[in-house]
Amino acid sequence: MSFTSSHAESALERSLNFEGRPAPGSFRLLETDKVISRSPPDQTGVASTATLPDLTRGCPLGFVGLGNQGQMLVRHWLDRGHQLVLFDIRPETMEQFEREGVVAAANPAEVAARVALTAICVVDDHQMEQVVLAPDGILAGAAAGSIIVIHSTISVGCLCKLGEAARRQDVTILDAPVSGGAGKAGTRTSYMIGGPWEVVRHCLHMFGERGENVTYTGPSGSGLKAKLAHQIVLCVNLLAASEGYRLAAAAGLEHSIMRDVLRFGVANSRAVEQFQSILASPEAMQLFSKDLELAIDWAKSLGMALPGAKLVLELLPSIFNEAEAHLTI
Repeated sequence: MSFTSSHAESALERSLNFEGRPAPGSFRLLETDKVISRSPPDQTGVASTATLPDLTRGCPLGFVGLGNQGQMLVRHWLDRGHQLVLFDIRPETMEQFEREGVVAAANPAEVAARVALTAICVVDDHQMEQVVLAPDGILAGAAAGSIIVIHSTISVGCLCKLGEAARRQDVTILDAPVSGGAGKAGTRTSYMIGGPWEVVRHCLHMFGERGENVTYTGPSGSGLKAKLAHQIVLCVNLLAASEGYRLAAAAGLEHSIMRDVLRFGVANSRAVEQFQSILASPEAMQLFSKDLELAIDWAKSLGMALPGAKLVLELLPSIFNEAEAHLTI
């Protein structure tokens, strides 16, 4: 089975008015309708984009991994009328979505066999390789021309391994990590997307439906690398906010007053504004530790040292363990 495209150009796509294709490495930054995109270079070594799947509204879409973040992403698609084929290892989660009318698959291969695009949101490299490469994984059921979208923050090496396996079957992988509050009902997300431009452009309206901001970062792997760099900035900000709040509390300043001081000052950041909700997330410390380790390992492969990231990784447990001491309002 192969796919042909009947997707009409969306307003989101029309907003990206590229004037030709620049030379590799020459990018032009555009920002329109909350989409930030870099006009991409020619890319080689990716699956064929001659035939792309139908991704019009109402088409069936697949999703594997229904944790907090995954469920939020799935609900955005449900709210917009897409038929969904889902898989998760937790029967209770699957039963919940079955009651809402989605198709529950027996394994990731069945998801991929039923849809043209399968998104994945799992925790780490091991889970990702099982979902994609196992005998009942996505590539076992995916047709030529189909698309896999990886929302997870995994290692650069794992993504390369998956990309090579997918290309052998003429399947394209887009790395599209997510930034946004999984625990907030109705929260929209931001994406950083790497992959061949023709495929990303074809899927752009899908991300626009679910994301408040969509950044096209460039070739395959660039979205993941941008997310790893993003996590360093986020976690260093968390350390700064934690120490600032602790110092203010020791001096007798109310938390709410210090929060306003930071919010209106140059020191403000999203990490400061969402400090309490971030620390309240039961999964945050584990995920941040994993992301920092991935970033540090990747930087090491590039011959770079990240002393700040290493310090934050060491201090993350104390940041979360001491949260109650300086989050009382």
